Formats: sequence, C-alpha cells, structure tokens
Amino acid sequence: VDATPDGRMKRLEQIVDDARLGNALLLVDGFEHALAAGFGAGDDAVLSPSLAQLLDRVARYPGVVALVAHVENVHGLRPSPDFLRRLASVVAFAVPSGNARGKIWRKIIPSSAPLAPDVDFSKLGNAFDLLPTSIRRAAARAAADAAEDGPNATITNRHLMDAAKDEFRRLRGDHADAIDRLFL
Repeated sequence: VDATPDGRMKRLEQIVDDARLGNALLLVDGFEHALAAGFGAGDDAVLSPSLAQLLDRVARYPGVVALVAHVENVHGLRPSPDFLRRLASVVAFAVPSGNARGKIWRKIIPSSAPLAPDVDFSKLGNAFDLLPTSIRRAAARAAADAAEDGPNATITNRHLMDAAKDEFRRLRGDHADAIDRLFL
C-alpha cells in the first residue's frame, strides 16, 4: 500500500468507488483517531488538510456514510464549525458502566478459554473505561500473550490487566499519524 498522501487518497477513492458500485453503506470505524489528529488547538480549531480532503471525498458519496468515533463527547474534541456543518446527525450511544464492562469482558472471552482462577471480570470492568470494541481488542491481546507462555498456559488477570492498560493507553495516546493508519 502506498503510504504517501496521494496513495492514501487513491486508496480512499477506490474504497468509495467500490462501495458505490455495490450500493453499500460506507462505514469508517475508528474515526476518533482522525478527529483527534484533524483539529487544530484552542479556539482557532480548523480542519487539517488531510481531514478536510477526506471529508470532501466522503461528502460526495451518494449513499449513506457513517463515521464511527468512539468518544464520550464529540464536542469535547472542540471540532471546527466547518466540520460540524458537514454532519447530518450525531448519534450518541451510552458508554457502558463498569458493571456492564465486566459482563462484556466475560462474554467476549469464550467459555472454553483457559482462565486462571485469579481472573476478576468485575474488577477489570471497573478498572478501565473501555468500549466493547476496545475490550475485544484487549481480550485478543491477552489471549495471544498467554499463548506465548506455552501450550498449557492460562489467561491470567495480569494478562488481561496489562492488555487493557495497553489498549487504554493506545486510545489516549499520540494520534499524529492517525489519518495515515485509517487507510493502510
């Protein structure tokens, strides 16, 4: 994949063209990274050229485009008026409570997975404010980390806590190359 700005835009155009041919819904998940990278700071927040170009391209798409951003409050990102005017609507979904997140952790990990007795899903759910997609990524990482411990290893509370902590940091980290990552 061509990682240059021109290459990314060509890739986006191909995705949009393929979606148009299939009369498909165009869904861009993980858009919070583009949002975090795409705004200037302070009251003079403006769209970055890359984000503006991306939004112009998807605005020309004749069908439905869903930009999925896993944030508690899109307005907390201080988006520019130029960005907000491009949105037809904003649909907010409640962030699950700590108790609900604990249940999500339990459901995501298969009952056949080898779990150590120290695993506490309730504590895990309350420790990190993660959305279900992030919990799924962290659970997969914990399982992979446990598998590296050997064929008879179990997924321990430490595996899960470390993976959740890494996912939490990833979500709160530096998003300077976020738009690049959307199309690679």
